[in-house]
Amino acid sequence: MKQRAEITFEIEETIVHREGSQIARAYCFGCAQEVLVAPSRVASLISGLSEREIFRRLEAGALHFFENEVLMICLNDLLASGQDAIVNIESDLPAMSGDRNR
Repeated sequence: MKQRAEITFEIEETIVHREGSQIARAYCFGCAQEVLVAPSRVASLISGLSEREIFRRLEAGALHFFENEVLMICLNDLLASGQDAIVNIESDLPAMSGDRNR
């Protein structure tokens, strides 16, 4: 009789992003509340998705966003869309106002 051993690894990652001015609080019309928003590069680091995948989801209408000078993605919506990630930002974040939201 053969024996089988199953080993499960659980990995916890902490991402420290020092460019805090790129992450901000803004009102998301899709979520109808104030949320954290970030440019696609930072959203990619936080979520573990590639920037290309984030843009695919934006084009499909699956993520909330707005554009001022920079495309800002709603992190609340991004992380709620099936990503197992925790964002812990302890610094005071600047508020932004959005022109457009999906």
